Amino acid sequence: MCPRRTLLVYGMNGQALPEDHGFPMRVLTPGWIGIANIKWVGKIEVSETPLFSQWNTTLYRFFGEAYPDSPVLYDQQPKSDIEIPWPATLPAGEQELTGRSWSPFDRIKHVGVSFDGGSQWKKAKLEKTNTAGTWVQWSIKWDAFPGSYGIRVRAEDKAGNIQPDSVPFNEQGTSTGRWPTTQ
Repeated sequence: MCPRRTLLVYGMNGQALPEDHGFPMRVLTPGWIGIANIKWVGKIEVSETPLFSQWNTTLYRFFGEAYPDSPVLYDQQPKSDIEIPWPATLPAGEQELTGRSWSPFDRIKHVGVSFDGGSQWKKAKLEKTNTAGTWVQWSIKWDAFPGSYGIRVRAEDKAGNIQPDSVPFNEQGTSTGRWPTTQ
């Protein structure tokens, strides 16, 4: 299971934290969405009551009809990203598609890819580096015939959490793991 320890981070990949990642220090809470992790820490305040700012009141929240209470962005479900442009036009023939999947709860157990909108699923190959709370790269070979396809990707972690088929629309942005592709 991914630990929920909050970290004060001052380095990345064996070097000082780059400025665009929060130099000299940032907060990192594994499992929470990246934008909820504070960059450029100047001071730390401990409080017994919730603190409110522009970031957690008007920006980093879910907004829309499906979210009447506008909850704060924090935990996420397993998710996937495919490394092709949106929308993609690919040549016919053998392709190797790649992408990344992530879960805040545990390591990724497997990734399924569908080339027919979700009727049939093929198992993608996971790279060896697969750590809880981090993205894992995957790949799959596809012999693409001319036509239009709706590619879908779905990840499942070792704790049994499965990437949802859909999520309610968030006015701040929503991702479902679907890519239209025409050849």
